[in-house]
Amino acid sequence: ILASSDGVIRGIDPASGAVTILAELPDGAASAPVVAGGALYVVTKNGQLHAFR
Repeated sequence: ILASSDGVIRGIDPASGAVTILAELPDGAASAPVVAGGALYVVTKNGQLHAFR
């Protein structure tokens, strides 16, 4: 999983390198994503916490 400042979260298949997941992230990521409790958490540059399941 890659979360970047361009406002997109990408899931990459490790075997093929293909992008398998695309999700919009308003304002872009401020830090690396964290996985806990079955969810992916990302903090944006404007300080909001987003959770994805």
